[in-house]
This record gives sequence, C-alpha cells and structure tokens, in this order.
Amino acid sequence: MKLLLALLVAALVAAFGVPSLHSQSGDAANVLPWAGDGNNFLSHCDETDALFPTSKMARVNALIPCDSWITGLAEGIILTQKTDVDPLRSKVGLLSPEAKKLLEANQEAAARIATQLEAMGAEKVSTPDSDMCLSPSIPVDQLRRVIIKWMKDNPKLLNQNPAELAFAALRNTYPCPDGVTLNDWTGKH
Repeated sequence: MKLLLALLVAALVAAFGVPSLHSQSGDAANVLPWAGDGNNFLSHCDETDALFPTSKMARVNALIPCDSWITGLAEGIILTQKTDVDPLRSKVGLLSPEAKKLLEANQEAAARIATQLEAMGAEKVSTPDSDMCLSPSIPVDQLRRVIIKWMKDNPKLLNQNPAELAFAALRNTYPCPDGVTLNDWTGKH
C-alpha cells in the first residue's frame, strides 16, 4: 500500500510539478525524464553523458525536471514511511466491508509490485513497504547519483518504468539497518 502511495505521489508531482514542460510540443519521452523507460531517464538526468549540456546554467536547467521528479518520489516514500493509516483503520474496525476489500486488493497489488522489484534486483523483504529507511536529509543530487549508478549497473532492466527502477535503486541503497524497525527509524529521522 505504501509503495502504491509513493508511486502515486511521484506521478502527481511529475504530472503537475513542472507544468511548463507539458506545454511543449513533441513526444513526452523527448521532454520528460520520467516518461518512457530507464534509458530515457538516463539520457535526461545523467550529467556524465557526453551529450549532456556543458555550460553551468544549461546543466542546472537540464537537471531541474530530474531533481523535481526525484524529490517527489523521495517525499512520497518518506511520507508513506511516517503514515500507515489504512492498516490502522482496519485494525480498529473503521473500514467498511467494501473498503476492506479495496485495502486487500491494494495490498495484493503492492505484493505484485514487490515481486517485480525483486526481479529487477531489489533484495527480498517481508513486506513491500517496511524495508526502506530513506532519510529526508539526503540531498537530491545524491539520490540522483544513486539512481543513475543503479540503472547503469543494471543495464538489462533499462527498458522498465523509471519509477520502478528508481524505487529499486533506493530500496537497495537505503535499507533499514539491522535490528531497526521502520517505526524506530521514522521516529528519529
């Protein structure tokens, strides 16, 4: 459930966070780094690429959409680490039978996504949303470098959705420390 919420928040930031990009003509993959696949993401966000702009101002401008999207993804993950409303409502009986069915369907969908992430190299975990301890203090440029490095280290997966690749990269790079629960982590960070 948290994974789905994190991906939804990232999608909303992507859709509404940089409106000036949406007014341009042309294929979305040519303009938006999060459209298309991992190859498209790398072509827009990898500063080490030979075709990346060389002037400082052009480099900064080229990274704004990338860093905005990554910030939205990270904020969505951090937000879902701190809130776990649906299971809490379920435990105290605040969900209607219809809502409980929807919650179960969301949990099944999250489990399927976790399986897909594991197939992309993310380490196996007990639940799709309890294994990542992402701190809000990590600078966005560090997150971008982590995602780019992970994508380059996994070239066979670059035809996949960049959000799923980015999530797998962050999940593998920022696991919760041994013996620390997500609740302990979010209370301190």
